[in-house]
Amino acid sequence: MADAPFPQLGTMRRLLEMAIAAHIVFMLAVSGSMVIMPGRSEASLSEMHDPIRIFSDSEFTAAKGVRSGSGTATDPYIIEDWDIRMGAWNGIRIESTLAYFVVRNVVFSGPGLYGYDAVSLAMVSNGRIDSCTFEWVDVGVRGVSCKNTTVSSCNVTDCRAGIRFDTSQDITFKGNVISQCQFGAGCQLSYRCTIAGNMIDNSSEAGIYVESSTDVNVKANVLENGQAGVHLEQSSRVVVHHNNIINNTMQGSELQGSGSSWYDPASSEGNYWSDYGGQDADRNGIGDGPYVISTNQQDRFPLMTRFSDAPPVAVISPTRPACNTNGPLLANASQSHDALDGQKSLEFRWDWNADGIWDTAWVRDTLTAHTYTQIGTFTIALDVQDSCCNVARTTATVIVEDVAPIINIQQESGAVMHTRTVTVTWQSSDGGSGMDHFEVVLDGGNATIFGNGTTSAEFSGLQNGNHTITVRAFDKAGNNASDTITFEVDAEAGLTYLLLVAGVGVLATVIGLVTYVILHNRKRNAGNQ
Repeated sequence: MADAPFPQLGTMRRLLEMAIAAHIVFMLAVSGSMVIMPGRSEASLSEMHDPIRIFSDSEFTAAKGVRSGSGTATDPYIIEDWDIRMGAWNGIRIESTLAYFVVRNVVFSGPGLYGYDAVSLAMVSNGRIDSCTFEWVDVGVRGVSCKNTTVSSCNVTDCRAGIRFDTSQDITFKGNVISQCQFGAGCQLSYRCTIAGNMIDNSSEAGIYVESSTDVNVKANVLENGQAGVHLEQSSRVVVHHNNIINNTMQGSELQGSGSSWYDPASSEGNYWSDYGGQDADRNGIGDGPYVISTNQQDRFPLMTRFSDAPPVAVISPTRPACNTNGPLLANASQSHDALDGQKSLEFRWDWNADGIWDTAWVRDTLTAHTYTQIGTFTIALDVQDSCCNVARTTATVIVEDVAPIINIQQESGAVMHTRTVTVTWQSSDGGSGMDHFEVVLDGGNATIFGNGTTSAEFSGLQNGNHTITVRAFDKAGNNASDTITFEVDAEAGLTYLLLVAGVGVLATVIGLVTYVILHNRKRNAGNQ
C-alpha cells in the first residue's frame, strides 16, 4: 500500500481531467445546454445551485443556499435540496465557522477535477453532512482541522475517495454507502474518530483506512470485494470490531501501530471474516481459534456469522409528559439505549406535533426544551439514532394545560397550640395532568418536598409564638396553588394548665382522705358510746 492514502495521479490523467472539465464548461457557456450525467434525471435539475462558498458564520445566508435555521445545536443552518454540478471547483466550501449547520439532500455530480472536493470543510466545528449523493467526483467529503463533525447516510459512487478527514477530532462517519471508489472512508492525523455502520464495496485501494490517528472506533461496517478491507498504519488505540469483512484481497492489515485491538474488549467479540476457517465447538458464535491478520495482529474472537446490528430502544420519560404555556416542556430521552453503543453514541431528534416535520436537528443532549403556546393534547415523536444510523421511533402524549390544582388545609387558622409538635393535613385534586408533588413551608423557610399521595406533614420543636405553614400543590404541567394557615404555640400555658389540673387533683384527694378519716373516727366514737 502507498505511504499516503491519496497518491499523486500521473500528469497525463490530470491533463485529461482538466480538458474534460474545460470542455464541459465551454459547452455550457456557449450553448446554454444542460449535460445529463449518467444515472441522473432531468427532474433533479429544477433546484440547480451554483457552488457555495462560506468563510464565516455571518455568511450562512439565503444567497449561500441556506434554507432555514439560526445556527444553534437544535436549530442549525440548513443547506438542502440543491443540485450542484462539479468541475474545476469545489461544490460546497465551508471554512472557519463555529455555527451549527447541516448540508442534506444535496446532489453533487461530476466530472469533478482532481483536487476539487464536492464538500470541502476546513477549520469547521459543529457540521453535519447528511443524506447527500456524490457521483463521479474526486472526493465526496474532505475535512481538514475540523471538530465535532459528522458525515451520515450519504451515497458515494465512482469517486477517488468517499470521505477523508485530516488533523481533525471528534468526527463520525456513519451509515454511508460508498461504492467503486479508490478509497472508501478514512482519517489521518486525527483524534477520536468513529467509523460505523457504513457499507463499502469494490474499493481499489482500501475500504477503511486509519493513518497516524488515535482513539478510533471502527465498528459494524460492511467491507466487501475490495483490495483491502481495513488498513491501519502508524495509529494507536484503534478498536476494530463487529465488522463484516467479506471477500477482500487483503481482509485487514496493520503497519507500525500500537495499542490497537481487532476485537471489542468489553464484549469479547471480534469481526466476521469471510475466509475464517476455524471451528465453534461450543456453539457460542465465537470461533475457537483466532483469525490471523499478520504476524503480530489477530482477532482473538472472530464471529462465526455475519453481524447484524439491532436498532436502539427509544424511550420518552415520563411516559405521559405535561407542561403549561408559561414554561417549557423538558423532553427527556435519557432512558433510551442501544445494545452495541449503550447511550454515549446515541443521537436524538424531536417532532413536537408528530406531523412528520422534525422540529430539531439530531442532537446528543438527552434533554431538550420546547414551549407550547396553546393548551391541548399533543403527540410528540422521538427518533433515536445509533452510531450505525439505525433508527428507532416512539411517541408520547403531552398534556398542555394552565388550570391550577385545588389545595385545602384541613386545620383552621387562629388556633392556639399547647404543644411544640404540630401536624398539618390537606386535601388536593387536579382534573388535568394530575398531581405531581407538594412543597410545605414553615415560617417562610426552605420548602420540604412531599410526593404525590402525601396528605400531611409534621413539625416538631416549635418555639412559642405565632407560626405560618403554607402548602403548595404542583400538578404535572407545572401549575401550582397554595393554602396557608396561621397559629400560635403556647407550650408554657399548656404546662401551667396541666400543673393546675394536677394540683387540683392532689388537693381533692387530700380533702377526700381527711374527710374520710374524720367521718370514720366519728362513726367509731359513736359506736363506743
